[in-house]
Amino acid sequence: PYKSGVIWWNLLDGWPQMSDAVVDYYFTKKLAYHYIKRSQAPFAIVADEIKDWNMDFCACNDTLEQVRGHFRVLDGETDEVLLEKDFTAPVNSTTVIGRLPMFYSDKRFLILRWETDSGAGVNHYVCGYPPLDLNRYMQFMEKYGLNRADINE
Repeated sequence: PYKSGVIWWNLLDGWPQMSDAVVDYYFTKKLAYHYIKRSQAPFAIVADEIKDWNMDFCACNDTLEQVRGHFRVLDGETDEVLLEKDFTAPVNSTTVIGRLPMFYSDKRFLILRWETDSGAGVNHYVCGYPPLDLNRYMQFMEKYGLNRADINE
């Protein structure tokens, strides 16, 4: 339980080329770098996969301090608040802080927003069976400003 994380297999391009590396040959950070950096933040709220017709939302606290705050889950198409709660995330833990009934076939773009004493954050989750319309996904990313590299920095 104390060994987790990500191995960045292809961090840096070795020469000018197109590849899946997250930093190019000239040390310019690609958009994927910023997404991965956000996913490895010391605190984040994330959505779990749908299980038993429900989706759990978890506070991932990798810090050595308890985190208290407020979060909400929005439907990306309607901006309807689907779930809103206060939460407490214990030190160095992942804690289920909310549950939302969800059909396995629902295609939804969920926006997760939170505020804590140390700041605010945002995350997103796309659910439903593939295929997902890429143009629709990009519209959601633009609408909520999630396509910017500077978000949560």
